Amino acid sequence: MITLRALKRKSQRARPILQRHYGGLDGRRTQLFTARRGDNYHRSQVRCTCRTTRPYCPHQYHPLPGTLMIGWDTGWDAPDWEEQTLFEELCDRVTHEGRAATMTDAEWDYALRLTRCTPIDYDAMAREMLA
Repeated sequence: MITLRALKRKSQRARPILQRHYGGLDGRRTQLFTARRGDNYHRSQVRCTCRTTRPYCPHQYHPLPGTLMIGWDTGWDAPDWEEQTLFEELCDRVTHEGRAATMTDAEWDYALRLTRCTPIDYDAMAREMLA
């Protein structure tokens, strides 16, 4: 679990890694923007620190204002909008794409420490399935 402040801070730190090693963030299908209060959503499990007495915390689904986000259009017949924080995007890229060819050892170690994700070894999975 992560706090909203840590999510905002890690999204700021993920931006240069994504821009330098995983291609540009702005493109035809994607848009880089900052979150607005109560208007955007994230996918992370958040530990809320608001000390509310209600069983449901209204802050756990919305990132803090100013959190860097990336969004894109989805759907074919009925267009829809998907969005996530840059930290979540970096976690997805590290997990599914692994190390970028342009990364040094120090940059890769930093990305792994920042995301705390383990890259999927697709070759090992294929060998296991064939065995």
